[in-house]
Amino acid sequence: MNPLAEALRNRSGPLLAELEGIYKDLHQHPELSMQEVRTGQRGAHHRVAAGGHQGKHHPGRGHDQAERAHV
Repeated sequence: MNPLAEALRNRSGPLLAELEGIYKDLHQHPELSMQEVRTGQRGAHHRVAAGGHQGKHHPGRGHDQAERAHV
C-alpha cells in the first residue's frame, strides 16, 4: 500500500468508528419528520465538539421553518 493511503487509513479509523456510532444511535432513536428534537441536539453536540457554534434551538421545527420564523 502506498504511504499516503496507509496514513489516511490509519487516521480515518477512529473517525469512521465515531461516525458509525452516530449513525447507529440516530437509527436506534428515530423521530418523526419535523419533530427531530433529539437528532438536532445530537447534531449540535457534535458540531460544538468539532469547534463549531451551537446555533439556535427550535424543538419540533425543521431548519427552514426555524429560519423563516425569525425573518
